[in-house]
Amino acid sequence: MRKGKIIVASMMVLCVLIFVAAAAWFMLFQGEMTEPTEEEKQAAILHAAGLMKSETQDKKSVETLYHRYIIQRHVNLDSGELVAGSSADTARQKCEKLAPERDPAQVRQRCTVADVFFVKDKNNEIQQVIIPVTGKGAKSMMHAFLALGLDGRTVRNLGTVAKLAMRQPFVLFKGLTFQKLCLPGAFRPGDHHNKMLRPGLCVVHASPQYL
Repeated sequence: MRKGKIIVASMMVLCVLIFVAAAAWFMLFQGEMTEPTEEEKQAAILHAAGLMKSETQDKKSVETLYHRYIIQRHVNLDSGELVAGSSADTARQKCEKLAPERDPAQVRQRCTVADVFFVKDKNNEIQQVIIPVTGKGAKSMMHAFLALGLDGRTVRNLGTVAKLAMRQPFVLFKGLTFQKLCLPGAFRPGDHHNKMLRPGLCVVHASPQYL
């Protein structure tokens, strides 16, 4: 009986220690994934475009590659049209607070204007379109950039503002062609990752039989 009590007490102490360690970890690293810097954004966009030769390129080479191959524009999410810089700054201030049932990614608000990036080749021909992706992570907001083919459906790559190890799970979607992308009706029961998204909100499958 005494031995059993000792085991139970030891388990309780262990649980408390694990809880304290977990709480300390969250408190210490809460700000680790805050709003990315401009350099981090550029590196993530280049990674999505397949233009990053290594994970440790210096700031100057990142900036040179970015300005050589990337064109940044602004798109009105309501009309789908590109807007000028001054108009984008005005429209960007118009952000709608999202109700919980409309916000599965917990981004909290939807602005009228978003950034879009075009990837050009050496002949100045557009080859890819890159869109920003944001969602709530374990500690804070996570930021990524999704590279699409010119058909708007084929996933080319994903560049994240994170360490390489955190990018590996997203390789699953590389090269797949989706039926729809962020349009109503994209959800089908049984589709890949269907538990992560609410019906009709965004792409959730790339099954060949549905294409």
